[in-house]
Amino acid sequence: MKKITVLVSGEKESPDGIRAFYLFRDIDNINVIFRENRFFYYLAVFQVLFFRLERVVYFVGFDTISIILAILRSTFFPVKIVYDTGDLQCELSRSFRSRFFTGLVCLLENWLFRNACLVIPRTEALKQILIGKVKHIYVIRDGVDFELYSQYTAIPEGVVVGTTGTFHRDMRTGRISGSEVIEVLIELKKMGIGGRGLIAGKGSVYRMLRKMSRDAGVEVDFVEGWTEYRKFPELLQRITFAINLQTNDAIGRVRLGGKIPPFLATGRYIFSTDVPECVKYLKPEFIVHYNGSYDRDFPSKVARRIAYLLEHREEMNDRMLGLSIAERYFDYKKLSRELKNILRSKVL
Repeated sequence: MKKITVLVSGEKESPDGIRAFYLFRDIDNINVIFRENRFFYYLAVFQVLFFRLERVVYFVGFDTISIILAILRSTFFPVKIVYDTGDLQCELSRSFRSRFFTGLVCLLENWLFRNACLVIPRTEALKQILIGKVKHIYVIRDGVDFELYSQYTAIPEGVVVGTTGTFHRDMRTGRISGSEVIEVLIELKKMGIGGRGLIAGKGSVYRMLRKMSRDAGVEVDFVEGWTEYRKFPELLQRITFAINLQTNDAIGRVRLGGKIPPFLATGRYIFSTDVPECVKYLKPEFIVHYNGSYDRDFPSKVARRIAYLLEHREEMNDRMLGLSIAERYFDYKKLSRELKNILRSKVL
């Protein structure tokens, strides 16, 4: 296989970094560059595009400066671009960036869709939106190291409600992502059910989340920053009920959520909003309707589901079915082979 340079929008332990590591580790002659340090990262991108003149560049995630450099490169020398994304960046940017920067993101994303020789969406829902806008399109789902994660299936004895991801304030609605864990605990407390929370990941709103938990009088463990991927399943074992909140709008409806494969592979009880990709892979009793961009009733809906399960513990034995779903659809070994075949047939 000819050489491909992979430009990753995050560090090695970020979601995009983990995806790039596992998708490309068994593919020969691949150069993967992670954004560990911004200055050295962009220096490396500049060298790849303008000095080494690499002919195939694979973007994992969206990075504004790298894409601008790719546009400049394509003006003078031909370059094949592959774009791997789980989001509509233009829509996502509107939720937490300024209008000016969002306008720039929208222009760059449209350029990618028009000029990429191949687009790799991570869900079928996103693929359906992009059909007709791009030249070639193939789905490679978010994944998990199934062999590793399936060894960690224990759950805590008590009620622990948790989530992982990137946490920020939605500028459209004011909602703080991650707050759903605290709000579910508040609702459980009203029902006389004790529990604690776990919020793990990266973001700008941890101070607000900590204040919310203190003011509400609920116990929440905060793990700030990306956890090393090989240690992440140990962290997940501290969660009983995992929450995957994807808004029921243009942003959320195209997503599955990168946390779903690890949740499945470790046998968590997953309560997820009813966006198409989640409905496809999760049992109906764990799907919770979410109304629009901000559903204030979502925490109480989840709390009632948890209370029901605690009263009917005989129905709590199906969580291990998640392992078979994870192995069938989300095992990185299988996804890497799929990607290798696609690149050989459509890019190289």
